[in-house]
Amino acid sequence: MVRAGGKEIHVVHDICYHPFGPSVASSAQYLDVYMPPEADRTSSLPVVVFLHGGGWRRGTRRSKIFHFFQNVGLALADLGFVAVLPSYRKSLPYAPWLLGMMISTATMGMTALVISILGARSNVSVETSRRPIAFIFAAWSGLSLAFRQLIRWVCPGVRHPAHLEDCAMAVEWVCAGGTRVFGGDPKKVILLGNSAGAHLASMLVLESSKPSPTKSPTSPSSKSALKGLIAISGVYSGPRFYKNWFTRHMFGYVFDDHRNWDACFPLGCCPDPSEGEGRAQPLRDLCPVLLINAAFDVGLQAHADDFAQRLRQCGAQVSGPVIIPGTDHFRMLPMLGRHQRGKTRSREDRELLPLIADFVKRVCE
Repeated sequence: MVRAGGKEIHVVHDICYHPFGPSVASSAQYLDVYMPPEADRTSSLPVVVFLHGGGWRRGTRRSKIFHFFQNVGLALADLGFVAVLPSYRKSLPYAPWLLGMMISTATMGMTALVISILGARSNVSVETSRRPIAFIFAAWSGLSLAFRQLIRWVCPGVRHPAHLEDCAMAVEWVCAGGTRVFGGDPKKVILLGNSAGAHLASMLVLESSKPSPTKSPTSPSSKSALKGLIAISGVYSGPRFYKNWFTRHMFGYVFDDHRNWDACFPLGCCPDPSEGEGRAQPLRDLCPVLLINAAFDVGLQAHADDFAQRLRQCGAQVSGPVIIPGTDHFRMLPMLGRHQRGKTRSREDRELLPLIADFVKRVCE
């Protein structure tokens, strides 16, 4: 039991959401449930499933140091909702090419150090001006490439769509009644995600809107249970993401099993209205969507604008994108619900929390 906003929030940790149980599940395929004080077995409260960000490479539902993202679960429960925070498997924390360069540099540095020590002990002088710089650079490049390929083959992390499949299992657990014992209504499920989590939540909602014969393993089976999507600072456009040199080289390996980046992102999964009215028909059954961005959002406002425009063209109900002034991409969710530790409420609590609360209550009426 944790106190938040003057309330005693009940928290249940480490529930396995894998359909085959803990014996098969990865250590990341678990979730936590946050319940408001009024929740009991007879309650019928909205359930908000929060998918955290971290670039598909980092983050967890419960940080031991800075308490990310427990603050989100506590803030949602303080609003009177049952909050579900799942973790999911992550990709390798760094791009293989970057790791290859780092390992190669360390290898060359250690080799040079050993040679210097041995040379000093044997009184062998080395003239630095005669060192074969081109050979050293070629050796370093070759080692970098070799380590890069080795890391790609070993692949200690997962790649898309593994993150999506895990999130789909967590949402399916909720839709199948997993939160009923905690007072959550499996017919009132809202997906909330930020950054990479907004990408995953948007993909799940779009998959759930497809006709049954075309559903994929990443699609929750209970379509009617998904009442809304709140996507905060999400990555929605594959072409925009790919055109950016930094994101392409730092995050490309997450999606490198797929030649078409467009199909890995929400915008690419939306039908194109220009190809005929019939193609846009499925999104008219899409649940309501609320798009939110931070004032400083590392270029993601354009993603939200493109996504909102396409959804509206396809007949979906879209609110926003709403920009929260005075906020930034990296602190908006981690700062949520922190007012109980100080005397004044943060801008996130004053402006973001009411948006979330109003949307959840409206779509669950």
